[in-house]
Amino acid sequence: MALLPCGRKKVGCKRKGLEKRQGRCLDPVQFFDPEKLTELHFYVHDRVTAESPTSVLVAQANTTSKSPTMFGATYVFDDPMTLGPEPSSKIIGHAQGISSSASKEEDASQIGIMNLVFNDGKFNGSALSVLGDYPFFQKYKEMPIVGGSGAFRLAGGIVTAIIYTYNDTTQNEIIDFHVLIIDLDLMPFVARNFLVVFFVV
Repeated sequence: MALLPCGRKKVGCKRKGLEKRQGRCLDPVQFFDPEKLTELHFYVHDRVTAESPTSVLVAQANTTSKSPTMFGATYVFDDPMTLGPEPSSKIIGHAQGISSSASKEEDASQIGIMNLVFNDGKFNGSALSVLGDYPFFQKYKEMPIVGGSGAFRLAGGIVTAIIYTYNDTTQNEIIDFHVLIIDLDLMPFVARNFLVVFFVV
């Protein structure tokens, strides 16, 4: 925990967006030390047209088929997460959620609501909750982590996704996931409360 002097002009800590402790201001950035960061790397296999699809269309508008971005198309998915890119690689969990085409423009942006559920290793029984924009045709994507359960309780962070392989004919793809998790549950109680106030205000 780093303490920063408030300065000679007696400017209040609240005016700086900081909390005052022992006559000094607390810097929230210093709470994110390496011991509270977890990095994960795995692959997600999304199969739309397969003998046993992992992603299925559950709803669409009357005009969806005429839209260049499939506006209104909504899919539910249960994609396996594996250690390696090969379909035969060890499964460590599943990416489960809903995605909807929410853009009428050419970028074909989707809104994704997803749980990364782990069923193997030290994070067995834990999950990360992800919510954000998923620009389908962009190779690189970013989605924020908005929470979690189990070992990831009160987690935050970011998921970056890069298309590893994509088949234009079958629309099946393998996605390279890198996950950076900030474990807020490891912080002191006061620090967690301070961060909530800091970012909300």
